[in-house]
Amino acid sequence: MSRAYTGIDGADNTVPGIVVIRRDGTIAFRRISTEKDDRLDSAQLLAILDRTLGTSGTSASAGYAAIDRMQLGIETSGAFAEDARAFGASARFVFPLTRFGFVGLRAGYSTSSTVDTSLVAGLRLPLLNDTAAIQLTAIGGLAKTTPYGAGQLGLWLAWTPTWSVHLDAGITTVPALTVTFGVSRLISWR
Repeated sequence: MSRAYTGIDGADNTVPGIVVIRRDGTIAFRRISTEKDDRLDSAQLLAILDRTLGTSGTSASAGYAAIDRMQLGIETSGAFAEDARAFGASARFVFPLTRFGFVGLRAGYSTSSTVDTSLVAGLRLPLLNDTAAIQLTAIGGLAKTTPYGAGQLGLWLAWTPTWSVHLDAGITTVPALTVTFGVSRLISWR
């Protein structure tokens, strides 16, 4: 098997490597390791398996890392100004543009503005083999008929390949300090 999938060297010895084969017989991933430094550690191998094969159920057919999946979630937030407090709940949809960026929509209700809708765009720095990220998010939208904006810095973490949480803190144009906590279902889209 090794000769067929990874090859042989000049001394007719098989070359070490890793080959992931799908059930239909196609090769999903191949890594030939001619040097010791070329070999993958277990965390890298698990990330590759998740990205190429998925984990189970419907996500297995697409097989992308958690950071590459769409997010459909709910979140709760609080805004704390010098003379007022507001709390709200929102539904949000986030679409990954790359590992490092995303865009999305958010609609919700808050105690200060009834219904608000907003656009979300952000940059992120992936961590822990793409299962976590530090995010910088810009939010702009309408609360009632009044435009508003916010900037947030936060942490995103996928606790499984199909569920994530995020915690963000920032400032709005009012000005007010904001804190947001959310839970999202990660959905394969490609």
